[in-house]
Amino acid sequence: MKTDGTVTPLPLPNAEQPILKAFAKQDHLYLLDAEQKLWIAEITSLTARVLREQVGDFSLSPDGDTLAIATRTAADEITLFSTAPSGEEAGTLVAKGRVLQQLSWSPDSQRLAFTTCSLGQGMSGLFVIDAKTGSTLPLFTHSNLESPIIWSPTRRQLFVSESDRYSEDGSAHTTVFRLTSKQKWSDF
Repeated sequence: MKTDGTVTPLPLPNAEQPILKAFAKQDHLYLLDAEQKLWIAEITSLTARVLREQVGDFSLSPDGDTLAIATRTAADEITLFSTAPSGEEAGTLVAKGRVLQQLSWSPDSQRLAFTTCSLGQGMSGLFVIDAKTGSTLPLFTHSNLESPIIWSPTRRQLFVSESDRYSEDGSAHTTVFRLTSKQKWSDF
């Protein structure tokens, strides 16, 4: 939609598939469709192309320099890569899991939070990874795969809200994770 109120449709070759997630940054629009195809569209030229297939989730860093992509790489394996925003490079391995999603960048683009469930690899729960060093910080062993991870503007806290579907009243709660300088980061 333009500022004058007019709308210009963006033609996608596979337009019958619902869009599960969308993110806009400058002249680009990133779209994840129901067939697990990650598209990049150039808004000014109204062109679109598939960046990756078998994508379960993605997140573009706030500074627009790094694209995190969770891609199915085997029958029971999702691999998280970080790559350039064009997505054409193979990327750097971040983590692997049976399920891996809810990717969320810190406001300064220095850390990426995600949830994973991979009992066989010993990496299940909520994790934060330092984008520069690759060091990880396990925050919680429960893999909340349904709720988004929200960073505070200060980059020192994460919020995860969820409803307890097993309780009688289905009550909801929010967990606040505070990052401190005393926490132990480890190499992946």
